[in-house]
Amino acid sequence: MLPAAARVREWKAAFLAAWDGATDGLDPSPEYRAQRRGVLVAAFDAPAELAERGARS
Repeated sequence: MLPAAARVREWKAAFLAAWDGATDGLDPSPEYRAQRRGVLVAAFDAPAELAERGARS
């Protein structure tokens, strides 16, 4: 069972805020940061989308 899509979005926001804060101090290249952040966003968006589809069924 997936959690509600709203819960996944809450986790996404919290995780990305922490990741952004921690990553700032490491001075990554802009390309790396954008690419990695995209992977992280997709990792949360996929289950949120599945949960939304399941809720509509």
